[in-house]
Amino acid sequence: MNNGSRVILIEIGGEKMSEWVPVVGLILGAIGTVTGIISMYIHWKRFQMEKPKITVELIDCDHRFVSEEERERGVHWKIELAPKFRIANVGDRGTTFSKYEVSFKINADQYSSSQDKPVYHKKVEEHSTVDIKPLIYSYEETIKEQGSIECIFTLYHTHGKETVKGVSSWVL
Repeated sequence: MNNGSRVILIEIGGEKMSEWVPVVGLILGAIGTVTGIISMYIHWKRFQMEKPKITVELIDCDHRFVSEEERERGVHWKIELAPKFRIANVGDRGTTFSKYEVSFKINADQYSSSQDKPVYHKKVEEHSTVDIKPLIYSYEETIKEQGSIECIFTLYHTHGKETVKGVSSWVL
C-alpha cells in the first residue's frame, strides 16, 4: 500500500526513527509556549482591570473630650474622634474595609490608635459609593486640646490600604 508519500527512516542505535518527528515536536512545543505566554498576559491584564479602584474622602471629623464630671471621678481626658469617610470604588471588584487607624500630634506628642471590630467591617461593591462612620477612636490622656487636630487616617481593605489626611474640629 504505497500512496505516493515517502518517509525516510534513520537508524540510530539500532532503533528506526522518522526524521520528521523531532521537527513536529519542536513546532508543537513552540506553539504551546507562545499560547502559554499569551494566556498568562491575558490573565495578568484581567487581574489589573478587575481589582478595586478606591478613592477615600474625609467628609467630616469632630473630636470632643470627656466632661469635667467624669474627670472628677478619676477618668483621664478622653479624646474621641468621629470621622466620616466617603469611599468610592470605580473598579470591577468589590472590597471590604476592616481596619481603621488614626495618628495625630498634640503639643509635639504623637498619638495613634486603631479600630478593627467586625461590626465596622464594610463591604464596598464594585462601581458604588458608600459613607462609613467607624466607631469613635478614644485616647486616654491628660491633655485637653480645644483647637483643631491634624489627623492621618489609614483604612485597610481586602486589596490594600488607603491613606487620607484631615483636620478634626473640636466640639463641645
